[in-house]
This record gives sequence, C-alpha cells and structure tokens, in this order.
Amino acid sequence: MAKKKKWTEPGLISREVNTCSETAFQRAIFFKRKVHIKGLCDVTWLDMELPVDAERKSGRGHCPDLIGRSDNNDMVLCELKFGKPGNGDPNEAKKQLDDYYESIIKNYRSLDFNNCLHHSNSNGVFLWEDFTKGYPIKIIAANDDYWESWANPRKKQPILPPKDRGLICCSVRISSNIFRDQKGLKDKYEPKIPDGIFWEWEVL
Repeated sequence: MAKKKKWTEPGLISREVNTCSETAFQRAIFFKRKVHIKGLCDVTWLDMELPVDAERKSGRGHCPDLIGRSDNNDMVLCELKFGKPGNGDPNEAKKQLDDYYESIIKNYRSLDFNNCLHHSNSNGVFLWEDFTKGYPIKIIAANDDYWESWANPRKKQPILPPKDRGLICCSVRISSNIFRDQKGLKDKYEPKIPDGIFWEWEVL
C-alpha cells in the first residue's frame, strides 16, 4: 500500500488579522459563510488557501483564496482582489484560477489520498475529486475601487478578462478604507462587512 506523504496540515483559520488589505477581505468573506451571486446562485464557502500542487517539495504552492460549493452543487474557486489602485490585473486573476483548476484536475487523487488538506475550522467537507464531476464556477471578486482602477477611461466600464467557461467577475460594494477604519489603532481585529452589502454580489 502506498505511503501517505507528510503534507501541509492546515490548522485554524484566524479570524483576527493585522492587515487592512486582501487578507482582511478574505477573512470577512469566509467567516460570513455564504454569499448570493445576483441572478446566478448562492455559494457556501468551504475552505481557503489549501495547496493544490501535490508534487511540490516545500512551501504551499498554488493556494486558491476561497473554495466553495454553489446551491446547484457546482464547485467554486474564487480569486480575490482588493484596494485602489488595483493590485494585479483581472487577466492575471483569471490565469491564477485556471492554474488552480489545472493543478486540482492533475493532482486530485493524490490530494484526496493524503486526506489532511482541510482547516480544522473549515465550513464543510469536500473531496478534490468533486471538481471532476462537472465544470467549476470561477469567480474573480473585488471591491468597487479595484474594478474602477481597471476601468476603460472613456467607457468607464471595468476591463474584464475574455469570457470563458464558468468565469464570472463580481463586485462587492465596499470602500477600500472599510478595514482601516475598523482596525483603528488596534494591533489585530476581526474584519467584517455589513450584512446588506455582503449577502449579494453584483455580476459585472
């Protein structure tokens, strides 16, 4: 019988952070548990930042920002962007999502066999094999300021990646200062987004 690898073993996902940027955005989304993608589906966030490069010798390698499942039972990969001016363009985010999916399809047997790739306070159970049972939804989610920083100056519309199977771009209606205001002078804090804004994301 094959021997299981010593693999990255995620512990607890911390609720508190000391940053006001993308990591704060990620935690606020994940611990909200669910989101509604307007006109499409609801998504439950299952886990985050899990390595998908089964052959990597050291470090984490590719780690999707968020992993979820829709109410239609589609698996979901989400790449987050936050801030102004934009950090990393939307085409780069699309490439990251494509790379995550390619790695999962290549490595899912090994990832499931080494069954330790889930945080202890994750929101639900899934197998990496689930990604082979249909095509996943790939989401690029960012706040308004990010999309505006990548907007066409004449049409004032976000410059989005080319349309691709399963890819959607979503805008979350919050200011880039929201987490800075919450943190204030504290060393660490728990980032949050108001319920009304957070529950529904706009599709661009």
